[in-house]
Amino acid sequence: MDNAIYAMLFGIIGTSLYHIGKSMQKQGIDFLYDIRNKARNPSRTRTSNPRIAKSGAVYITGVVLNNTLAVWIMLAGMFAPASYFTSMFGLGLIALMLYSRHYLNETITRMKQIGILLLVIGTVTLGVEGIFRAKLSMSDIDLETVIILIAVYVSASLVLIFVSSRSDDPFLVGVSFGFFTGGIASMDPVLKGIAQHYGGTSGFLPSTHEGWLIFAASFLLTTISFVGVQVGFMKHAPASVQVSISSSVYVCMPLIIQDMALPGFRITPATAFGMIMVVGGILCIVGFGDSRARSIAGTS
Repeated sequence: MDNAIYAMLFGIIGTSLYHIGKSMQKQGIDFLYDIRNKARNPSRTRTSNPRIAKSGAVYITGVVLNNTLAVWIMLAGMFAPASYFTSMFGLGLIALMLYSRHYLNETITRMKQIGILLLVIGTVTLGVEGIFRAKLSMSDIDLETVIILIAVYVSASLVLIFVSSRSDDPFLVGVSFGFFTGGIASMDPVLKGIAQHYGGTSGFLPSTHEGWLIFAASFLLTTISFVGVQVGFMKHAPASVQVSISSSVYVCMPLIIQDMALPGFRITPATAFGMIMVVGGILCIVGFGDSRARSIAGTS
């Protein structure tokens, strides 16, 4: 029970800092505009601008916070399977909204309020169920099954991307890239958890050569997901659609993988209810289907 609580606590901290970091990047975007203008006009007299300096500090802080996610994943992975961390992911959107309301003067609409309620209900459901589950370890997971699931998922997602790209429908492009990037990103904590426990030991870092290879693969998938997000936006995928799908898959995929590959872990009716509530909350908050929605998580 204590292990599950620690993992979920690290999950809450990690997702909150990750999403606040994205808000801070948007808040400090003037810093990037200043860099771009200086690059276009190198002969321009450089003047000290306190506002730009502050924007730079905020932006850099946001980048740092954004990139601490791997640390929190690894801390959580020492105590419980990956889903205990990823199930908390939706709460970061609430932290993002609260920060944006205070510092970016963004409005929390009625739909977002409903989303917050659904997220809280879903996350609490998954959390309470996780606390009372039997203690499980990623050292028991069937690595061969995980590899097969990853291969099948990646292949199917790439086919979906190919079909949607030929359709020239921005909505379908957003859905396909959301499935691809969210699924790939969700496999990062799964592989990190396997790496940390590979060989029957548990630690912050892998203790075997095989564990280090799996650990390296997790970072490769993270990089692929990051590139995929950028490609999706370049192909005019609506941020609201892509981010909604990506975040939803990020929460659900580890639960599905563990159900199929981790002995003793099963998706119960309570799990399914929690997943539905979390996904519904994410769709409400991010604004699924509205290509004009300006989601911070998607544009930063």
